[in-house]
Amino acid sequence: MLKEISIILLSSCCMLYAFQSCKSEAEPQALDSLDIQGRWELVSASVDGKETDRLRSLYFVFLPDTSLQTNIFGSETNFKFSMQSEQIIQFSEPQLTYTILAHTDSTLQVLSLPN
Repeated sequence: MLKEISIILLSSCCMLYAFQSCKSEAEPQALDSLDIQGRWELVSASVDGKETDRLRSLYFVFLPDTSLQTNIFGSETNFKFSMQSEQIIQFSEPQLTYTILAHTDSTLQVLSLPN
């Protein structure tokens, strides 16, 4: 199943990854790594509220062994990750933390601030 990502860069220091989703009326459940497992592809990105193609072709592949493949730094690289509450922590240099704002089985919205 193809999963879609929209990414918004709020400034040069922080990123909002909007993996489009619908609001649910139900009480949100705590997420774990199984909930985000699979490939997520960028749909759109914004910098300071304006559309950009800066992160064109960006993707994340979350694997069952808590590793991920991504091209966020240009070329495909593998990293370990962990989930803590509503955060995905990518163990890279620099380390990246994505706060999950919304999630469905095919969409994900996260905010990333520099550590």
